[in-house]
Amino acid sequence: MTARQSASQYRIQPPVQPTLAAADRAVDAALALAAERGVAIAIAIVDASGYALCVKRMEGARPITAPMAMSKAWTAMMNRRDTASLQEMTVPDAPAFGFQFHFPGQVSVLPGGVPVTSSQGIHAAVGASGADKDSDTECAAAACKELVRLMVDA
Repeated sequence: MTARQSASQYRIQPPVQPTLAAADRAVDAALALAAERGVAIAIAIVDASGYALCVKRMEGARPITAPMAMSKAWTAMMNRRDTASLQEMTVPDAPAFGFQFHFPGQVSVLPGGVPVTSSQGIHAAVGASGADKDSDTECAAAACKELVRLMVDA
C-alpha cells in the first residue's frame, strides 16, 4: 500500500452543507406555511458551525422572535436534537436540569428548533419562533424538508 492509498483510506467525506440560496428558499417555504396558518413568525437557519445562514422575520412578528429563532436553531445544532426533546430533559428533577442556564441568551429549550441530519452527520438546523409550540415546530420542519430537498437536488 502506498502512502497515498493509506491517506485516502482514512479520509472522511465531509457532510454536505446548505448554500445561502437553499437556506433562503427553505426559510421562504416556512414563512409561506406560517402565512397560510395566519401566524407571524421569525425563522432562522444555521450552518453546521452554528452560524446564521438566513434569518427572516415576518411583518407583524414581535421583535423578540428573530433572536429566539436563532437561539432555537443554534441549540438544535449544538445538541444535534430538536429543542422539544431538550425541554423535556431540562425540567426540575430531569437529568439535564440547569443545562439551559450554561449559555445565557444562547440556549433555548422551547419547541421549534430542528436539526437537519443524515448518515453523514449534521448539516444545519432551523429555528422558528412567534407562534404556538406546534406551529413553530411545523414551520421549522417545513424549512428542513425544503432544505433537504434542495441539498439532495444540488
